Amino acid sequence: MEGYEHSTLYWNLRRLYFYIENNAGTLVNYGMRYHKGLPISSSIAESAVNLVVSHRMAKKQQMRWTDEGAHCLAQVRVAVLNEEFSVKQLAVLTKTSAAENSPGARRAA
Repeated sequence: MEGYEHSTLYWNLRRLYFYIENNAGTLVNYGMRYHKGLPISSSIAESAVNLVVSHRMAKKQQMRWTDEGAHCLAQVRVAVLNEEFSVKQLAVLTKTSAAENSPGARRAA
């Protein structure tokens, strides 16, 4: 049993090492943020986003978002925040959305 435990530990540590190596650029250094006096929680922003989205998707709203519309808006917003937004991406997103919602696509589903 001891050999199995060491083997499992080895492979888990190996997976962790490669995860950190591959994602180092996107991992938040909370220690550094804490020492600089920067916020280390995104709960306030997440709460605000949840409130806005749930309000806009409520069935009692006259102007409400569809699931697809909310998904598309989120993709555009992330692209803008990551400074990766382009008109070409918007065109692809619009074409993909239109194709998925065509009468033929709905019948096939």
